[in-house]
Amino acid sequence: MSEESFLEQQQKLIGLCSDADKLAFALKQYLGVTFFRYVKSYPTNEKYIICNNEGWLKAYFAEKFYNNELADYRKHPIGSKGVHIHHPCTRDHPACNFWRANSEIGDYTCFIYFFVKYKDYFESYNFGLKGDAHQTNDYFFNNQHLYKHFFLYFKSRGKDLLQQAEEAKFKVDDTGEYNLQDNWLLGINESMTKIVMQEMPLLEVYLDDEFVNVPLSLKEARSLKYFLEGYSMQESAEKLDISDSVHIETLTSVMEKLHVKSYNDLRSLCYQKDIALKLSFLNKDIR
Repeated sequence: MSEESFLEQQQKLIGLCSDADKLAFALKQYLGVTFFRYVKSYPTNEKYIICNNEGWLKAYFAEKFYNNELADYRKHPIGSKGVHIHHPCTRDHPACNFWRANSEIGDYTCFIYFFVKYKDYFESYNFGLKGDAHQTNDYFFNNQHLYKHFFLYFKSRGKDLLQQAEEAKFKVDDTGEYNLQDNWLLGINESMTKIVMQEMPLLEVYLDDEFVNVPLSLKEARSLKYFLEGYSMQESAEKLDISDSVHIETLTSVMEKLHVKSYNDLRSLCYQKDIALKLSFLNKDIR
């Protein structure tokens, strides 16, 4: 892409700021969100950005931050996802330096960052707020469901905006192999996670509300988890490395503990009482 063409792409994306700001109206009006941006990055070293702040986006291009930011397909392993809250810091890292230097233009003192990498693309959302650390942290954590609802709203109502941005995507420099140890967004690695899990072995899984004194054995919890995730009896048994009959017997034991008569009632109860959500955290490393 020529320099002239790249400048044209930049202007197209900067021209979308007003429409992006309109899409973020409810978050601005009721949650105090002052800054919003969305980045989509591809394995081809191409990406595009949608932002509600024209001045900040101009700085993003002028300083070539698109080459250094962590919102980049190449800088995350496939399957990585997370939530990051960023407050002004003194760390000498390109990402920290840019966000700190342009906080006044962007009209934020901190922001929350949602990101996920799929096989064919990486995407992320930033929402900025103004306020002290205690206030903004609570506002972010206790309203995550509204931000996640915005993801659905943005993809639906912002469809035309996304298409225009897609047509203006641009190439970024290939910085070569990226040292994932420099990406603190990812938390600890998989092998260390397994060690931590093994240091905290479970004996059983206790439920909540009226079932607060009802413990499920790990065997019961695992069978119930796969059942709630929609696997057939045979598929669940294979994943658990048990026979179909043992899996069915285990679910029957769970039904007796929860006082339900059918699989449909079991499924409904588990979603109503957030049992399904509790068991979603039960992974293969938990023993």
